[in-house]
Amino acid sequence: MRTEHMQEYLQLVEAGSFTDAAKQCHVSQSALSKHIASMEDELGIELIKRPSVPLEFTKAGKAFANDVRRIVAEYKSAVARIDAIKRGSSETVTLGYYHDASQQILMDLGTALKRGGVPFEVKLLSLSDAQIKELLKAREIDAAITIDVDEDLAPLCNAVTLKEERMLLAVSKKNPLSRHDRVKLCDLEGEVFLRPESRSRVTITKHLEEVFGALPNYRNGMQLVDVDTVLMSVMNNTGVALVLEHNRSIYGDRIRFIEVVEETQSGYVIPVQFMWLKEAEESRTMRRNLFELKRLFSAAKKRRDV
Repeated sequence: MRTEHMQEYLQLVEAGSFTDAAKQCHVSQSALSKHIASMEDELGIELIKRPSVPLEFTKAGKAFANDVRRIVAEYKSAVARIDAIKRGSSETVTLGYYHDASQQILMDLGTALKRGGVPFEVKLLSLSDAQIKELLKAREIDAAITIDVDEDLAPLCNAVTLKEERMLLAVSKKNPLSRHDRVKLCDLEGEVFLRPESRSRVTITKHLEEVFGALPNYRNGMQLVDVDTVLMSVMNNTGVALVLEHNRSIYGDRIRFIEVVEETQSGYVIPVQFMWLKEAEESRTMRRNLFELKRLFSAAKKRRDV
């Protein structure tokens, strides 16, 4: 049985239709059907109930999918190990990171790598938040350092919190609020709030809903695709926004960032997380490597907290 056919089968299970799976696998629908049929012939059992609309898998088909995930993960891990050996290293973990939120964490990792504290090669990729989610889902990166995760990806991942970031109020320097260093929620009533698209920022959206729940008279502004677009709109005085503190190092010369406080709290915080796909743990080698990275990050966090 060919590994590419196994991967096509997994794509079919995820897509739920031959049409979508064929497009994602870059094969014709008839070719995909033949590949699935050949696997059924080899196994001597049907994997898919026929006819079934929407697509429905047999008990054997569901069990086979679970086993194939492990086989494909081991195969990819084996190929990665061979590629690493060719490059002079025994093992590789591909780690995507959300650049603005990961600076201190990457410094800790760099120190460990310099000391030889990580017994495998780490391939680092600087990615946007959206790219991290896309590449994790496509299994093109093994793990990621990021600030949030969408509702589709969350059930597929394990995660540990590496640090927390405050949410600050971003306002145009033309806004009267820019004269303040700190504001309370009651000071924000009547302001137009800009927000990132809610589906892609579940944790941040939850915090924003708490804020807006305490602001009965706020004005709902545009819901924009990403934080950079939100901040560009703030710069143009289209509205105000609650964003993470790391954005101040990028936009601090053009936008005013203000702490939001209440009597019972010092501000809203969002976790920066190290996350990886649960299915990556099906490979013993990758499971060991991810555990080692998690241990390293946890030790660095303890040192920072002291």
